[in-house]
Amino acid sequence: MTISEHSASRGFSPGPSAAPVGDYADLRRQIRAAGLLEPALGYYGAMLALVACLWAAGFALIALWPGPGDVLAIFVLALTMVQAGFVGHDAGHNQVFDKTRHNRVLGLLTMTLFLGTSFDFWTSKHNRHHSRTNEPGEDPDITGQFFAFTPEQAAERKGVMAWIARNQGTLFFALTTMATIGFRVDAWQKSLGNLDKARSRQELAALLVNFVLWFVIPSVVFGPLHWLLLFLVVHMVVGVYMTSVFAPNHKGMPLVVGKRPSFLVQQVVTSRNVHGSGAIGGFVVDFLYGGLNYQIEHHLFPNMARTHLGASERLVREYCAAVGLPHAEVGVIRSFREFLGALNSAGRGEEPVVISG
Repeated sequence: MTISEHSASRGFSPGPSAAPVGDYADLRRQIRAAGLLEPALGYYGAMLALVACLWAAGFALIALWPGPGDVLAIFVLALTMVQAGFVGHDAGHNQVFDKTRHNRVLGLLTMTLFLGTSFDFWTSKHNRHHSRTNEPGEDPDITGQFFAFTPEQAAERKGVMAWIARNQGTLFFALTTMATIGFRVDAWQKSLGNLDKARSRQELAALLVNFVLWFVIPSVVFGPLHWLLLFLVVHMVVGVYMTSVFAPNHKGMPLVVGKRPSFLVQQVVTSRNVHGSGAIGGFVVDFLYGGLNYQIEHHLFPNMARTHLGASERLVREYCAAVGLPHAEVGVIRSFREFLGALNSAGRGEEPVVISG
């Protein structure tokens, strides 16, 4: 399948140019002139306040409404964790503060102290994803560790694992329930394995506080068996929620093979935006996706504050149309159909759509 055929099948046109070109510096000047690269401290302050309120509400439901409150608390606490993770993600991209060290402190507070994951390890890995998006062997998000994204990765699976790969799109939600548990294990391994480094000791201190906040105190208040069961289910919901936000971003979009295209072309063609329906639907999707539904704009301007991504989309879309670049935009349901179908196809060894320079 060609890029043009791939584009048409997803509801967007590659434009009149057979070989799309563009000047990223020119686009960035337009974005900066529109004031869309300015910080948004007030917005992030409000998001942190929301996270604190949701966290308190989750525990209040468990304490004050036994039974039904537990069920509601599972979803409230899962939402709390993912929203805190979004703030940590933005801090990792230096979206919140001007200085990297200030963003790191916020990242340690939200992702390590609050969520129990390694902010430093995640930031390093995620930056590699941004610089080598959808490049097999280079992008850490498509290594094939959990899912097969290329025929070569699918061919390596044997027995039950091969069957799982062939049906990985169908099994997606079941396979992602344990995703966040792995992040916690990785965080402890990384910090304990590098205690000679100050940053690792800082992360270990934050992980110890996280253990007290999420294991010790709730176990004392609610009983260890009651709480640990709830905690496990919360993490299962977080795993599905988190991966359902990240997977539509690039899965099923072209892979970069051979010579790399320009930064502008690579980031646009390998990314997909997800939209809600109507004003209310759009607001809900923006909130639940943490702004990552504007994946094209986020990859073009990773240090752009989340609250500006929606406004930047119109400028980016117009620029892409002018230079003949596809700008993938689909609804929530269609995004799931596309990336789940692409996962099944990849797991069965079908050749992916590719792009090169």
